[in-house]
Amino acid sequence: MRSARWATEPVVGLVLASWRQHGRHYLATFLAIFLGVGFCAATLSLTSAARRGAGDAVAIRYSKADVVAFAGDQPTAGMVLRISALPDVTAVAVVDTGVLHVTWPGSHVAGPENVSEIPSSDGLRWQQLAAGVFPSSPTQVVVDADLAAAKGVVVGSTLRLDAGAPAQTVTVVGLVRSAKGVEGVSPIFGQAGSLARWRAAAPEHEIDVAGSAGVAQTALAQEVQRIVPSLTVSTTDSLRTEAVSSLSNRVDVLGRFLQGFAVVALLVAGLVIANTFRIVMAQRTREFALLRCVGAERWQVFMMAVGEALLLGVLAGVAGTASGIALAAMLVETLNHTAIAVPLTLVAPALGTLLFPLAGGVAVTVAAVLAPASSAARSAPLTALRPGSEASLVSRGRLLQLCCGALLGVTGSALLALAMATGRLAPGLLGGLVSFIGVLALTPAAVPLAIRLAGEARRLLPRRWQGGVPVELSVLNAVRNPRRTAATAAALLVGVTLISMMSVGAASVSKTESQALDRVTPVDLTVSGGPIPAGLVERARKVDGVQQIAAAQGETVRAGSSAVDVATLRPAATAAVVRDVALRGDLADPSMVVVPVSAQALVPGGGLRPFRIQAGAVSLRLHPVLSSITSGPLLVSPAALNRLRGRLHTTALYVKVSDGADPRAVVSGLQDAIGAVSPHSRLSIDGGYAERSTYDETISVLLLISTGLLGVAVLIALVGVGNTLSLSVLERSREHGLLRALGLTRTQLRLLLANEAVLIAGAAAVLGAALGVGYGWAGTLTLLHGTTNHAPALVLPLARLGLIVSVAVGAGVLASVLPARRALRVSPVAALAEE
Repeated sequence: MRSARWATEPVVGLVLASWRQHGRHYLATFLAIFLGVGFCAATLSLTSAARRGAGDAVAIRYSKADVVAFAGDQPTAGMVLRISALPDVTAVAVVDTGVLHVTWPGSHVAGPENVSEIPSSDGLRWQQLAAGVFPSSPTQVVVDADLAAAKGVVVGSTLRLDAGAPAQTVTVVGLVRSAKGVEGVSPIFGQAGSLARWRAAAPEHEIDVAGSAGVAQTALAQEVQRIVPSLTVSTTDSLRTEAVSSLSNRVDVLGRFLQGFAVVALLVAGLVIANTFRIVMAQRTREFALLRCVGAERWQVFMMAVGEALLLGVLAGVAGTASGIALAAMLVETLNHTAIAVPLTLVAPALGTLLFPLAGGVAVTVAAVLAPASSAARSAPLTALRPGSEASLVSRGRLLQLCCGALLGVTGSALLALAMATGRLAPGLLGGLVSFIGVLALTPAAVPLAIRLAGEARRLLPRRWQGGVPVELSVLNAVRNPRRTAATAAALLVGVTLISMMSVGAASVSKTESQALDRVTPVDLTVSGGPIPAGLVERARKVDGVQQIAAAQGETVRAGSSAVDVATLRPAATAAVVRDVALRGDLADPSMVVVPVSAQALVPGGGLRPFRIQAGAVSLRLHPVLSSITSGPLLVSPAALNRLRGRLHTTALYVKVSDGADPRAVVSGLQDAIGAVSPHSRLSIDGGYAERSTYDETISVLLLISTGLLGVAVLIALVGVGNTLSLSVLERSREHGLLRALGLTRTQLRLLLANEAVLIAGAAAVLGAALGVGYGWAGTLTLLHGTTNHAPALVLPLARLGLIVSVAVGAGVLASVLPARRALRVSPVAALAEE
């Protein structure tokens, strides 16, 4: 008869007692949950900070107003008076914004800049002085502090403003704090009414209105609209929402990107947790059997195991959530002191930020323990007390798992093939998920097989490099329990597969898009629009970021009734500055003429049919090739130009920019070089390097972020490797004692455990890298299907993949250090004496 005590004994007491006895077994599991939950909490906090910071930045110009009224023409004094007369209005100011060509100190070339006015009412003035004073006349301005530092402007400097009328010189009387991360805010501000005097181009007019405290913005907007129906009136809240929605697209995309990896981190943590509980429950079979013998019901054993997991999940989840939010706060403070594009505003954690990571960690932990707990509860009391044997790899349950895994793998591969053939993303995502689940189901067969192959491969090495008995034993130990080994490797397999997939995908997409950009922007920058002055080439070569410059030599010829410039590039110069390989071939063909986009209208037939160019008595019939070069002369081969026998001069410069150079800095440097050589030159600078630079930077940042975040998943997986080895050391203490008694040295025992970790980590890393290559190529073909005129470039970044595998294997060695120390602390006699 079962004891009545079990009917009243609370399961909580058993959970606490079990924790006191077995808590050290869960330290690594605690760390896995802690890392996953902390990463998730930090992700949510950073996303909220970025979204709030973006909102504060884009709305800074309206931060003092409640209503903004936009006018098509210059607002009249009557409009302002009628709005000011409203009872709920406390301040009104007209603010104009326009474009002026500004010549900065030390430069001779004017560039376009947005110029705005400072509100005349102090209650609406959002600008904050960093130095100097606000302007008090139309001959004074204040400048954004960051821009001033970049241009070498200080209080007292003079600027030249040119809007087509006689240029005006203004004095910088102050510097204002920068509106970080906001592209639409003007960097130069003048006194109210200055833009009309300066005759700025394309002026925009608005009336900023501040209301009394407690007055609803919508009500005030309706009153302003009623008084002046011709205005377009909006509340600042609606303007903020609209601006944030456009700017926060990249914030939200990045947020979803980060949250996706947070889910991956929790998934990997779940695999580690499930593996840990499976091992711990197996080691405690005798304990559960004894509980069943003294009257415990199956549901009580089950609830005891689940209770342990629940307590573990809550403790680790709380610690991880708090640490993640604290880490996010430190990152916000650090990043705001860097050149980050979007400012961050630290906000109090929302309820979702607190509960979602905690609930996710607890749910993953409890879900991971259900199967091991159920298995422990199903054990019959007397059967569980007998010595057990490990399940065979070809048992009925295992065989069913392998068959299901194979079926899922084939089904997922078919969906991936469909996605690659059609370019549809949904089948690709589903196929990748289904096939990877199939791979995880096959790991109990695949990972031990890979370890055995590695063990056989070492026999091909010279005997002194084979490692002897310790390495032989490590191979046997690694495959002794296929389920445990596979579960340990699965966590690492997820992280390595994702990192490899991102690396291969990013490299392939980058190469493919780079080839497409070579056609769209075959030349980085073009300097054209007039005769190239002497000395400009040498000055331009010294500009930071300029890698190569090719001077096009040519002359003016007749094409039909039009006069056009025709020039050529030497073959060496063509190879140096022209990125498009096909265009290089066209420039070497004597029968071809390359027509820039800007010159297409000058060519007879719109650049579509062969035509003749004539210089004196010599004429040539050429086949036109329309190029994406934005400006410059028609380009022909050196042989074709020699046949014209004209007097040559430099008609354009083609510039190749160094990878990673700042496009604005390079253009500014070239403008300064032009101004220094010919202050009144009308040369212009065009090209697609800015687009190429933005794309390359985006790919680099995406790859850097993904690698760093997926590193968290790999770290969690390596915690699982170390945890498995630690539990294995506890389980095999008698075995290690016997080996020590038979003569195995301390160094050899360390080698045994280290090689076991290397085999597990290496097998997972190699399989993960291979899967990552396949998934990366499949994703590239799917994403780029139909987007390019040529086949996608599939790139295999061998150096990066080798680094991934090496880091995983090296980390596996580190994961074996603590288990080895624990094994060495037990003397052979004590280990053999254990029952």
